[in-house]
Amino acid sequence: MDVSIVIPIFNRRNFIERTVESILKSGVPFSQFILVDNGSTDGSWELIQTFPSIYEAKITVVRELKPGAAAARNKGLSLCSSKWVYFFDSDDIFTSLPEVWDEDADMVCFPTCIDMDGRRIRRSFVCNTKPYTHILSLMLNTQGMIFNAGFLRSTGSWNEECMVWNDWELGIRALIKANNVQLLPQKAYHRILIHPDSITGADFSSRHIALSKALSIAFDDVSAMEDSTDKRKTLLALYYRICILCGEYRREGHKEIAADTYNQFAGEFELNKTAVSIGKLLTLYVSIGGRGAWRLALWMV
Repeated sequence: MDVSIVIPIFNRRNFIERTVESILKSGVPFSQFILVDNGSTDGSWELIQTFPSIYEAKITVVRELKPGAAAARNKGLSLCSSKWVYFFDSDDIFTSLPEVWDEDADMVCFPTCIDMDGRRIRRSFVCNTKPYTHILSLMLNTQGMIFNAGFLRSTGSWNEECMVWNDWELGIRALIKANNVQLLPQKAYHRILIHPDSITGADFSSRHIALSKALSIAFDDVSAMEDSTDKRKTLLALYYRICILCGEYRREGHKEIAADTYNQFAGEFELNKTAVSIGKLLTLYVSIGGRGAWRLALWMV
């Protein structure tokens, strides 16, 4: 199994040992194990420098001072000599990887499992490789994608301007460019642990500037597609994703952020009256606490 694992770290001193030990105990024979500190100030950098002498496994420890997990992941990718690369987060639990997959695939994708409030939740995973499905379902994320390293480099790798939802954006770009995507929906191979400092599960409104940047980058990704029915569906899905996010802002009590976000993007889309009406209904539905809006949107696409 010629796979490297890359883990970016930023102020995770209280979690990183648990994560590293879960990987080593799994028995997965990674070709390379690369830890990339991203300018930690809590002692994480000093701690991980001790790992190569503590653990028997060969661990490479480096630093990337450009802010953002994407920059740290790209640093790790630059050190990979393996055919495959798998990225993991520094505060979650690793269990295993698929035993086999298509060696000719550009990327291999599988579900995500979240531990939250004493419950283990498997997030929705739709067996469809169309980018518009991922835009709405958020089915692909960091822990749920194994990349052919050469393919990933050919896509431009992680977008370092995208500070949040960077795995979502990469998933869109990768699905647009990939010729062979293998979906393995049977199980998740990790546990994402939600805690007070976790990025996963944070509110939306406090990150609205960074989220708008991610949406803007995604819009550029989709706009670069060749004209086709898929492109039109993907643009419509992105519009509905923006409407759903505006509903989240309203639900959190930030109507001004919702209005500003909608006005920032709505003019970029060529929309008929039906699409606009559906978008407004999605925003309203989410704002009053409605669940599963993405399923309704996907059905409308």
